[in-house]
Amino acid sequence: MERSTGGCWTCKIRHRKCDETRPNCRECGDRQISCHGYGSRPEWLDDGPRLQAELARIKRSVRFNVSRKRHARGTASASPPDTLAHDHTPAHRSRVDGEQEQVELPSLPHTGFTLRESQLLIHYLDYIFPKQFPYYQDQPELGGRGWLLWLAMRNGPMYQSILSLAALHQFMLLGSDKQNAELQLIEYHTGALRALREFLGNYASDGHDSKEQLAEFIGSGLFLISFEVFRGGIDNWQSHLTAISAVATKTAQVSLAAASSSDDDGLMHVFKFQFANLLWFDILGSSSRGTSPIIPYNDWTSNLGVQTSTIMGCHSWIMNTIGDLACLGSRQDTQVLDDAIELEKKLETILAGLVEDEKDRTQPVTPMITAVSRVFASAALVELHVICPSLHTPTSRTSLREKIAQVIEAIRSVPEPVSSRGFPWSLCVAGAPAEEDQQPFFEDMLTSASNGALPGFTNCDTALRILKECWRLRKTFPEERWTWRAAMKSLEICALLV
Repeated sequence: MERSTGGCWTCKIRHRKCDETRPNCRECGDRQISCHGYGSRPEWLDDGPRLQAELARIKRSVRFNVSRKRHARGTASASPPDTLAHDHTPAHRSRVDGEQEQVELPSLPHTGFTLRESQLLIHYLDYIFPKQFPYYQDQPELGGRGWLLWLAMRNGPMYQSILSLAALHQFMLLGSDKQNAELQLIEYHTGALRALREFLGNYASDGHDSKEQLAEFIGSGLFLISFEVFRGGIDNWQSHLTAISAVATKTAQVSLAAASSSDDDGLMHVFKFQFANLLWFDILGSSSRGTSPIIPYNDWTSNLGVQTSTIMGCHSWIMNTIGDLACLGSRQDTQVLDDAIELEKKLETILAGLVEDEKDRTQPVTPMITAVSRVFASAALVELHVICPSLHTPTSRTSLREKIAQVIEAIRSVPEPVSSRGFPWSLCVAGAPAEEDQQPFFEDMLTSASNGALPGFTNCDTALRILKECWRLRKTFPEERWTWRAAMKSLEICALLV
């Protein structure tokens, strides 16, 4: 395989001078774009349409980041607080130079929407929310999504984050007049980041008693993570997730207790939704990073009543098991195999129960939740065998190939018209070790999900990129053991597959 000489692959296709800093060059880092490194020649480099798509994505990122910094310099006026969220990966660090204005979060609702803001808010509710939460189950008896509008009307960071998501989608949609849309996008995104940093600065110095402001902070942080996911899910999400997970872990119990004792139970529904959303992101983010989750997920679901099924379609106890897998994968002790055997028994019992539930239409749980849960549980079983290959023994009840086939069958059993948009983690986990005759299924599913979304407004293409890199590595170096996390390391990315 040809290897890069004289620069990283990103600088080569951009025809830029590269300083060859490793692991990521300064040229890419300064422009906050993905550095494709110095390894083997990427497959997409010889694929005309994929090369053009990557060049277009890089160009959009460069324009967006340059314009955002220019806008920030033009509106700054004072020094920012020291407590800012920064990405853990230098090449993808989120930097908005000169963001210095102090922002107050008003305690009274804001109702002075401009026409443009109202259009973006409705655009978010109609088009973005269903993509953000494809398996969301509305509960009208609990007020539905009214809490979302309530937080938006406060005109704080949550409001700015909602507008930035809608503006990003419209920016991608527009075939012309992109300049004005881009300026609006930068304005809203910069405003959300600035307000979040203001909150963090105040929280670090003296904490916050306002549960409404805490809800705004957590909600805005989650929406900024979604913003990064819709841009491919490889940049900046880790810093946001670390910041809000740390704050939420310290405040969850007190916040829910205060909300439950309030005359208005609306805040309780806000926190339940947000904590479920955060638990989902933290567990799957930890799976990508190969670390234990930050959040005490078992405590949240068992003692605080946080449930993920109505938010992202998968039962909480299955998400907890995926959290246990992330913990298992980060350990190096001699007890790992024993714990893996127990987890395998647990997952096989869960799967058998879900298959029976799918057959029994009298069950009170919706068919969609059962089907989505089955997809995640079967993928978790594959992940367990990837984490602990010692489970592969001659006496194993099913081979890894058969476990991957169970994932394929679970996905095929998902009822229409449920989207596969929410399966990038499951498809990546099960697709990476798939055999050659199984691989087309995973490629077709992710290609279909990517084509069904607005180009550049999804992370399914990122998942497909990871799979293809893993398959390439397995074929090129068959004597070595390659996983989806190893493929991400080869690509020098860390993707949030939600």
